[in-house]
Amino acid sequence: MQELSEQTLVEQGQAEQDVRRAAMDLLARREHSYFELSYKLQKRFAPELIEKALQRLVNEGLQSDERFTEAYVYSRSNKGYGPARIRNELIQKGVSQSLLANYLFDDDDKWFSEASRLKDKKMGEQKKLSPKDRMKVYRFLAQRGFLSSHINACLG
Repeated sequence: MQELSEQTLVEQGQAEQDVRRAAMDLLARREHSYFELSYKLQKRFAPELIEKALQRLVNEGLQSDERFTEAYVYSRSNKGYGPARIRNELIQKGVSQSLLANYLFDDDDKWFSEASRLKDKKMGEQKKLSPKDRMKVYRFLAQRGFLSSHINACLG
């Protein structure tokens, strides 16, 4: 009976190492939110093993939702996406509202300049846009996740 429990402990320890290794492989490629890692690992491992391994990674500073959020906002904003779209994507990735409030500011001046840059890139630096072109730009920027205040400022 003693031999069986020792073997079970060894197998469980090996399984925990496998979960940790899989999580580290994912984190080596890019930052992931806690929710994303958990979701991806659920396909291969038991939930209690995942929870234990991920909590250990958080405690060791190897996984951080704060670091993930900061990197994600920086990356997506540099690719021309606005705050509404970035916010929705982060919510889908399980990021908390408090982290969103710390890293994503709707009234930041960079959103106004980015919306204007994208408008100029799409339509050229025309001073006067036809109503049809204005609607085209409005839809384009709205789809990119810019707020109406950003869009109206660059069209104004």
